[in-house]
Amino acid sequence: MTDYDVIVLGAGGAGYTAAFETSRGGMKVLMLDPKFVLGGNCLYEGCIPSKTYWLGASFIEKSKKLPFLNAKVSFEKLVEWKDLVRKTASFNTIKR
Repeated sequence: MTDYDVIVLGAGGAGYTAAFETSRGGMKVLMLDPKFVLGGNCLYEGCIPSKTYWLGASFIEKSKKLPFLNAKVSFEKLVEWKDLVRKTASFNTIKR
């Protein structure tokens, strides 16, 4: 069994930051997460997806005030955009 200086429970925003910063300080870190993914609830179910949907809905609502713009709404495209934002955020998290 490997010895660790620090064990971090949870790979959410606070957990992965703590693990990466502690590791940069030269300590051996073990990070455990029940979902086995970096980013936690915010990235996968909370902040990022909901804010992406909110931004899309906000744009649609604001576009109604512009008589020269006739925006069509595609829920499928909005979901694809949300997935791209989440994937980009996830990639940026891992790149640290």
